[in-house]
Amino acid sequence: MIDNLKTNTALLGVVVAFFAAASYGGSQVVGRKVVTELAPPLVAALFALFFGALILGIIAAPKVAKIPRSPRKSILFICLSGVFASGGIALLYSALGVAPVVVVSPVASLTPLFALLFTRLFLEKLERVTRQIVLGTLLVLAGIIIISIATNA
Repeated sequence: MIDNLKTNTALLGVVVAFFAAASYGGSQVVGRKVVTELAPPLVAALFALFFGALILGIIAAPKVAKIPRSPRKSILFICLSGVFASGGIALLYSALGVAPVVVVSPVASLTPLFALLFTRLFLEKLERVTRQIVLGTLLVLAGIIIISIATNA
């Protein structure tokens, strides 16, 4: 029963991640239009992050009070995560300002490679990096390389 629960949880994670990827891909197309026709990249990133934070704040507000006081180390990691995510968005919009979305998007999709590397370095006690995960990540990387070469040809 526990294995079935883990499988269902993993499947739910994959489904939600798929929709996250679709949302993220859509945001890159909209972002490209914004930075080429409406606003400088950092202004576009600011507005994207502001409205994203506003929407998430409204959704999460009822749950914030239920979170027990967290250790300072946890708060530091949350803030660090926000800094990296914001930096990633700012850099993504900057890239969209100078290159086509069909080139930027695959390169920005190197996320699994970095996630694998950082998981191996920092989350070794929490998550196992299996051969199948490494192979899947390498296949994603190969796909990104093929798309990038085909787009630039």
